[in-house]
Amino acid sequence: MLPSVEQETDWFKWIPSKANIHLWRTLNNRLATRDNLIKRGVACSSDECPTCLVTVENLDHVFVNCSTAKAINAHMASWVNWWPVNATSVRDLWSVVYEIGDSGRREVGKVIMAAYFWTVWTQRNHKTFRGKCKSDKDVCSDIQFTAYEWIRCRAKFSKPSSWENWICNPVDAVYSACN
Repeated sequence: MLPSVEQETDWFKWIPSKANIHLWRTLNNRLATRDNLIKRGVACSSDECPTCLVTVENLDHVFVNCSTAKAINAHMASWVNWWPVNATSVRDLWSVVYEIGDSGRREVGKVIMAAYFWTVWTQRNHKTFRGKCKSDKDVCSDIQFTAYEWIRCRAKFSKPSSWENWICNPVDAVYSACN
């Protein structure tokens, strides 16, 4: 039997297929976090978060509660004024995108949030499997760049927004390019 879907997600044309699948897996707690691996009988050397080495790694810890995630979230909040720095779960993070103005602005918010999940997970994997990690500020820069490139390359605009406008105010930069 297939498990029931906990969180419905849309297929976003502005992000790559692999990122759409990752977003679905994230929102439905289907990522290979250590707690999920242990539940499935996979032997792990430790159940601790590979980034902070303080507590059990689970979905909310990776994206919200880890000291690294908190630092990245602080950088994100300084970039976009709607970023939920006080979120306590992945669902809290995701629910904020539905409160961002009209549908065009929400779509941009969803892309930024998907880029956040994608990039933080990628950085977690780099730390776990390669022993390398970037600074929190560099991870935030990667999120900005990833979301910008996804929109620039995949959205159908007559003229894409400039990088300078994107860095100042991403939602308004894309929204103004749509009109």
